[in-house]
Amino acid sequence: MYLRAFAFMNERIICFMAPNGIFSQGTSVLSLDPSTGMLTWLGNFPAGIAYFTSVQGTSIESSYFVVNANYNGEWNILHTNLSSDAFNVERVALSYNVHGLSAVGSELYAFASPTGSFAEGTFFLHVNPVNGFLTQLGEITGVSSISSNGDATSCSNTSYFATNINSQLGANLLHVDISDGFSASLVPYVLGDQSAFGIAPFTSVPSVQGISCVHGQLYGYASPGGSSSWYFLKIDPATGAIDIMQQMNVYAWQSTMSGAHAAANKAYYALMKGSNGVDMVLVKAAPDGS
Repeated sequence: MYLRAFAFMNERIICFMAPNGIFSQGTSVLSLDPSTGMLTWLGNFPAGIAYFTSVQGTSIESSYFVVNANYNGEWNILHTNLSSDAFNVERVALSYNVHGLSAVGSELYAFASPTGSFAEGTFFLHVNPVNGFLTQLGEITGVSSISSNGDATSCSNTSYFATNINSQLGANLLHVDISDGFSASLVPYVLGDQSAFGIAPFTSVPSVQGISCVHGQLYGYASPGGSSSWYFLKIDPATGAIDIMQQMNVYAWQSTMSGAHAAANKAYYALMKGSNGVDMVLVKAAPDGS
């Protein structure tokens, strides 16, 4: 079972799944109770999804959004409003594949390369879920590629953050300030003090997964290259410093690598997948590392 595209809404996590990851067999939207792990079926996305690319989800009040659903070669944004008992999904075509979807305040934002080559041009976008219009707000310079999905989050109504944005100097945290127009900066990641762990778990900057903002701070998780150990991380948005909060109690488990995370009530949640591709465990961590 593959749960994807976490978004927190009214004390529950909204996500979706497809049997054995095969979207053509049907894609269900689910509600996950983080206190019990109980899944509740809410409805299905429209039939015909061939696959997702860089799948990400986010929410604004009672609306759940997912991007990059591919129907017959066409990219789409899917939107369902969960404020009523009726389950309806709106499917709107996008001009191209986008990355790092996140709500900032009451609006949707993402980034993309219209040509598919980030080195040729990477732009920050406003995403209109009603008509699918992608409005370029400005160019993000210095991007050579992205790792993983380019997970994204926001910590206020004016700040957007995305992780694993690569430049010629290495991995970066992308920060976009939309308080007064558009201002983008790449903040290089720097490993913090690991002396509390004896032998340093990370010898190089890791690929940070599941970035999310909890109570004004950025958190995520990562695994040292070639290791099955996972660590809960705190990321300083100003300096890019990565500090290990604790080792996650999921040794020998592997990340879903799908940005499956959510944050609410000063808690961070990540969905981890077992190495057999079937078993799942929901990890909860608090900003103080508990």
